[in-house]
Amino acid sequence: MKSAKKLGVFVFGITSAVVSSAYIPAAQAEPIITYVNPVDPSAPQAPAAPITPNEALDPTVDAKYFVDPRNLVVNGDFEDDPLIDATSGKRNPFITGWTNDSSFSAGSYSDRLDNYANTGLLSLRLAGTPQSGGTAFLSQILDTVVGEEYKLSYFLASVEEAPRLQNLFQTFVGGNLIDTKTNVSYQPFTKYEYNFVADSTSTELKFGSQVRYDYLNLDDVKVKAVNAPFSASRIANFSTIDDASVKDVPEPSIFGGIAIAGLMGMWMKKKQLVRKNG
Repeated sequence: MKSAKKLGVFVFGITSAVVSSAYIPAAQAEPIITYVNPVDPSAPQAPAAPITPNEALDPTVDAKYFVDPRNLVVNGDFEDDPLIDATSGKRNPFITGWTNDSSFSAGSYSDRLDNYANTGLLSLRLAGTPQSGGTAFLSQILDTVVGEEYKLSYFLASVEEAPRLQNLFQTFVGGNLIDTKTNVSYQPFTKYEYNFVADSTSTELKFGSQVRYDYLNLDDVKVKAVNAPFSASRIANFSTIDDASVKDVPEPSIFGGIAIAGLMGMWMKKKQLVRKNG
């Protein structure tokens, strides 16, 4: 299995804290859980349309589905590809935007698309890895700005329960391990968040998994600049956003100009009334 490329040295923080270190021990890197999706992970969701090889489904049938233009991750919702691979007839391991290093034998992948999702219709299923050892990796290179702070978030679900419970889930940023979860027991999609500061223009985001019995599910992976504005200029580059649902918020300087113009208008009107009555 190919080894993932490591890029740069980073300064990491969890949530609002920033720690000056190239490596964060697992105990220090505990994330903050901010949201739990109550959907039952033991009951996979059926897609709204028949499953057709080489045909991606329409995730917008889910009212909660939304493509955030500030997200640096390509296909972080795993909706860009069909569920079934036409060549093999199995769940699709070929995922747009991601490098899937989970093949331990010819034609066999541990990481494949699944029709159980946090939002939309699809997520990534992290399934069985070799009992003899071996970690499945999923990675992507992000374009980042040196010195800028980013927030990484994702949703993770598990269907494993004791006594069938043996799994490992790791999160890497820039080649550094920032969190390790061991034996994640049965849970619906649960959100985890981490903050980091980039010191390279290219940042590798990578997830590692080992699953002994059943599977984990990963969905809605996002990396956003902490201070990134949500403006019309950024939204214009994303055709998937409905213009009618997005409102551009004027900059503070614009608000100031509007206020001054309003006051000037009121003063001029008052002056006209004084002259008329005088």
